[in-house]
Amino acid sequence: MTGTKQVAALTLALTACAVGGFLAYQFWEASQEDSVEPLPFIEEAPIADAPREPTEPSYRPIFSLSDLDGVERSIEEWDGRILVINFWATWCAPCRREIPMLIDLQKDYSDRNVQVIGIAVDFLEDVRAYAAETPFNYPILVGEQDAIEIAGQFGVAFVGMPFTVVTDATGLIVERHTGELLREEALEILDGLVE
Repeated sequence: MTGTKQVAALTLALTACAVGGFLAYQFWEASQEDSVEPLPFIEEAPIADAPREPTEPSYRPIFSLSDLDGVERSIEEWDGRILVINFWATWCAPCRREIPMLIDLQKDYSDRNVQVIGIAVDFLEDVRAYAAETPFNYPILVGEQDAIEIAGQFGVAFVGMPFTVVTDATGLIVERHTGELLREEALEILDGLVE
Protein backbone atom coordinates (compact mmCIF):
# COMPACT_ATOMS: atom_id res chain seq x y z
CA MET A 1 0.00 0.00 0.00
CA THR A 2 1.42 3.37 -0.94
CA GLY A 3 1.95 6.12 1.61
CA THR A 4 -0.96 8.12 0.20
CA LYS A 5 -3.28 5.11 0.37
CA GLN A 6 -2.17 4.37 3.93
CA VAL A 7 -2.96 7.93 4.97
CA ALA A 8 -6.33 7.78 3.19
CA ALA A 9 -7.18 4.41 4.77
CA LEU A 10 -6.21 5.69 8.20
CA THR A 11 -8.28 8.84 7.65
CA LEU A 12 -11.33 6.74 6.68
CA ALA A 13 -10.91 4.48 9.73
CA LEU A 14 -10.40 7.43 12.09
CA THR A 15 -13.44 9.22 10.66
CA ALA A 16 -15.57 6.13 11.24
CA CYS A 17 -14.31 5.85 14.84
CA ALA A 18 -14.82 9.55 15.45
CA VAL A 19 -18.40 9.45 14.13
CA GLY A 20 -19.21 6.45 16.34
CA GLY A 21 -17.57 8.05 19.38
CA PHE A 22 -19.28 11.39 18.81
CA LEU A 23 -22.71 9.75 18.50
CA ALA A 24 -22.12 7.62 21.60
CA TYR A 25 -21.07 10.74 23.55
CA GLN A 26 -24.18 12.62 22.38
CA PHE A 27 -26.36 9.73 23.48
CA TRP A 28 -24.67 9.60 26.90
CA GLU A 29 -24.86 13.37 27.35
CA ALA A 30 -28.54 13.41 26.36
CA SER A 31 -29.33 10.58 28.79
CA GLN A 32 -27.80 12.62 31.66
CA GLU A 33 -30.40 15.37 31.30
CA ASP A 34 -34.04 14.51 31.94
CA SER A 35 -35.25 17.34 29.69
CA VAL A 36 -33.29 16.21 26.63
CA GLU A 37 -34.58 13.37 24.44
CA PRO A 38 -31.93 10.88 23.26
CA LEU A 39 -31.27 10.79 19.54
CA PRO A 40 -33.77 8.23 18.13
CA PHE A 41 -31.37 6.61 15.64
CA ILE A 42 -28.92 5.89 18.46
CA GLU A 43 -31.58 3.95 20.34
CA GLU A 44 -32.35 1.87 17.24
CA ALA A 45 -28.73 0.90 16.57
CA PRO A 46 -27.90 -2.51 18.03
CA ILE A 47 -24.63 -3.12 19.86
CA ALA A 48 -22.21 -5.51 18.15
CA ASP A 49 -22.97 -9.17 18.86
CA ALA A 50 -25.99 -8.29 21.03
CA PRO A 51 -29.10 -10.47 20.72
CA ARG A 52 -31.33 -9.28 17.91
CA GLU A 53 -34.33 -7.21 18.94
CA PRO A 54 -37.27 -5.95 16.89
CA THR A 55 -36.57 -2.63 15.22
CA GLU A 56 -38.88 0.29 14.62
CA PRO A 57 -40.50 0.08 11.18
CA SER A 58 -38.96 2.32 8.55
CA TYR A 59 -38.25 2.05 4.85
CA ARG A 60 -34.93 1.74 3.13
CA PRO A 61 -33.48 4.96 1.73
CA ILE A 62 -33.04 5.55 -1.98
CA PHE A 63 -29.36 5.79 -2.92
CA SER A 64 -26.90 5.04 -5.69
CA LEU A 65 -23.32 3.80 -5.55
CA SER A 66 -20.82 2.59 -8.14
CA ASP A 67 -20.23 -1.12 -8.68
CA LEU A 68 -16.85 -2.74 -9.30
CA ASP A 69 -16.96 -1.66 -12.96
CA GLY A 70 -17.59 1.96 -12.02
CA VAL A 71 -21.24 1.80 -13.13
CA GLU A 72 -23.64 3.79 -10.96
CA ARG A 73 -26.30 1.44 -9.53
CA SER A 74 -29.47 2.53 -7.75
CA ILE A 75 -30.95 0.46 -4.94
CA GLU A 76 -34.25 0.85 -6.81
CA GLU A 77 -32.89 -1.65 -9.35
CA TRP A 78 -33.87 -4.36 -6.85
CA ASP A 79 -37.35 -3.04 -5.98
CA GLY A 80 -39.79 -5.84 -5.24
CA ARG A 81 -37.13 -8.16 -3.82
CA ILE A 82 -36.21 -9.08 -0.27
CA LEU A 83 -32.81 -7.43 0.25
CA VAL A 84 -29.93 -8.51 2.48
CA ILE A 85 -27.70 -5.43 2.43
CA ASN A 86 -24.30 -6.10 3.96
CA PHE A 87 -21.85 -3.28 4.82
CA TRP A 88 -18.27 -4.59 4.88
CA ALA A 89 -14.61 -3.82 4.15
CA THR A 90 -11.62 -5.79 2.91
CA TRP A 91 -9.67 -4.94 6.09
CA CYS A 92 -12.43 -6.31 8.38
CA ALA A 93 -11.79 -9.94 9.45
CA PRO A 94 -15.40 -10.67 10.57
CA CYS A 95 -16.60 -9.25 7.23
CA ARG A 96 -14.36 -11.65 5.32
CA ARG A 97 -15.56 -14.58 7.46
CA GLU A 98 -19.17 -13.67 6.69
CA ILE A 99 -18.80 -13.50 2.89
CA PRO A 100 -18.91 -17.29 2.18
CA MET A 101 -22.20 -17.50 4.12
CA LEU A 102 -23.62 -14.60 2.07
CA ILE A 103 -22.52 -16.29 -1.16
CA ASP A 104 -24.32 -19.48 -0.06
CA LEU A 105 -27.37 -17.45 1.01
CA GLN A 106 -27.57 -15.83 -2.44
CA LYS A 107 -27.25 -19.23 -4.13
CA ASP A 108 -29.86 -20.88 -1.89
CA TYR A 109 -32.42 -18.06 -1.94
CA SER A 110 -32.04 -16.40 -5.36
CA ASP A 111 -35.08 -18.30 -6.69
CA ARG A 112 -37.09 -17.16 -3.65
CA ASN A 113 -36.97 -13.42 -4.46
CA VAL A 114 -33.95 -12.67 -2.21
CA GLN A 115 -31.05 -10.47 -3.30
CA VAL A 116 -27.84 -10.03 -1.32
CA ILE A 117 -26.05 -6.71 -1.94
CA GLY A 118 -22.60 -5.93 -0.59
CA ILE A 119 -21.68 -2.32 0.18
CA ALA A 120 -17.93 -1.94 0.68
CA VAL A 121 -16.81 0.84 3.00
CA ASP A 122 -13.43 0.74 1.33
CA PHE A 123 -11.32 1.89 -1.62
CA LEU A 124 -12.33 0.70 -5.08
CA GLU A 125 -8.88 -0.69 -5.96
CA ASP A 126 -8.76 -2.76 -2.75
CA VAL A 127 -12.27 -4.10 -3.29
CA ARG A 128 -11.51 -5.00 -6.91
CA ALA A 129 -8.37 -6.88 -5.83
CA TYR A 130 -10.31 -8.77 -3.15
CA ALA A 131 -13.17 -9.54 -5.57
CA ALA A 132 -10.66 -11.01 -8.07
CA GLU A 133 -9.96 -13.74 -5.50
CA THR A 134 -13.52 -14.14 -4.13
CA PRO A 135 -16.36 -15.80 -6.08
CA PHE A 136 -19.00 -13.15 -5.38
CA ASN A 137 -22.38 -14.09 -6.87
CA TYR A 138 -24.07 -10.90 -5.72
CA PRO A 139 -23.49 -7.23 -6.61
CA ILE A 140 -20.77 -5.31 -4.79
CA LEU A 141 -21.18 -1.55 -4.51
CA VAL A 142 -18.37 0.65 -3.24
CA GLY A 143 -19.21 3.50 -0.90
CA GLU A 144 -16.05 4.70 0.82
CA GLN A 145 -17.28 7.68 2.91
CA ASP A 146 -20.71 7.67 1.24
CA ALA A 147 -21.42 4.24 2.71
CA ILE A 148 -21.17 5.65 6.23
CA GLU A 149 -23.82 8.25 5.37
CA ILE A 150 -26.03 5.57 3.80
CA ALA A 151 -25.74 3.43 6.94
CA GLY A 152 -27.04 6.39 8.94
CA GLN A 153 -30.00 6.66 6.56
CA PHE A 154 -30.79 3.03 7.37
CA GLY A 155 -30.88 3.98 11.06
CA VAL A 156 -27.60 2.24 11.86
CA ALA A 157 -25.00 4.11 13.93
CA PHE A 158 -21.62 3.33 12.40
CA VAL A 159 -20.03 1.68 15.43
CA GLY A 160 -18.43 -1.35 13.86
CA MET A 161 -18.52 -3.72 10.96
CA PRO A 162 -19.89 -5.76 9.46
CA PHE A 163 -23.50 -4.75 9.72
CA THR A 164 -26.45 -6.03 7.74
CA VAL A 165 -29.88 -4.61 7.01
CA VAL A 166 -32.72 -6.82 5.74
CA THR A 167 -35.75 -5.34 3.98
CA ASP A 168 -38.90 -7.05 2.82
CA ALA A 169 -40.13 -6.86 -0.78
CA THR A 170 -41.81 -3.49 -0.11
CA GLY A 171 -38.59 -1.93 1.24
CA LEU A 172 -39.63 -2.10 4.91
CA ILE A 173 -36.60 -2.58 7.15
CA VAL A 174 -37.26 -5.73 9.16
CA GLU A 175 -33.80 -6.29 10.67
CA ARG A 176 -30.64 -4.39 11.55
CA HIS A 177 -27.74 -6.53 12.72
CA THR A 178 -24.33 -5.24 13.81
CA GLY A 179 -21.52 -7.77 13.94
CA GLU A 180 -21.01 -11.01 12.05
CA LEU A 181 -24.31 -12.46 10.86
CA LEU A 182 -24.41 -16.21 11.34
CA ARG A 183 -26.19 -18.51 8.90
CA GLU A 184 -28.74 -19.61 11.52
CA GLU A 185 -29.63 -15.97 12.22
CA ALA A 186 -29.93 -15.18 8.52
CA LEU A 187 -32.18 -18.20 7.90
CA GLU A 188 -34.40 -17.27 10.83
CA ILE A 189 -34.87 -13.76 9.40
CA LEU A 190 -35.48 -14.94 5.84
CA ASP A 191 -37.83 -17.78 6.77
CA GLY A 192 -40.25 -15.19 8.10
CA LEU A 193 -40.13 -13.29 4.78
CA VAL A 194 -39.90 -15.76 1.88
CA GLU A 195 -42.80 -17.73 0.46
